[in-house]
Amino acid sequence: MNNKIRVDIDNKEDIFNKFNNQQISEELGDYIYNCAKMFPTNKKITIYINNSVIFSKEEKQQLVDGIREYYGLLVKKKMFYTKFNKLKRIILFLIGILLIILSDSFSHIIKFLLPELFLIAGWVAIWEAVYSVLFVDNKIKLEIKKARQLSNCEIRFKDYK
Repeated sequence: MNNKIRVDIDNKEDIFNKFNNQQISEELGDYIYNCAKMFPTNKKITIYINNSVIFSKEEKQQLVDGIREYYGLLVKKKMFYTKFNKLKRIILFLIGILLIILSDSFSHIIKFLLPELFLIAGWVAIWEAVYSVLFVDNKIKLEIKKARQLSNCEIRFKDYK
């Protein structure tokens, strides 16, 4: 059984971005995405567009393409963010190790504040890298799955007046 998202459209201007009529509006995209959050990522989603204004075949196809492109671009944006985050995690982890090594090295020379600061900063940097792997990545991966699911969903129209 498909998971259904109902979208009621009463005005064509509410569908597309006011600056680019090839992209759907962010409000519509967010509404669909928030509705889709309730459904499992392994089930097919169907978007039912109930419109009180009549769309031509071209307008319907433009809307379908706009929805697919919106979520396709969201996937690309999240994938780029993931790659950037991976590099940031590696750098943080290496900085953390370097600071811990410096702490140990300075502890033989200086007995007071500097070695402790390096040790604390090193562990904080390592924790940030680990936190990103354990918590942030899982959230982003789920968002990517949901956006992929929406970019491949079935879209149906029901005209009513």
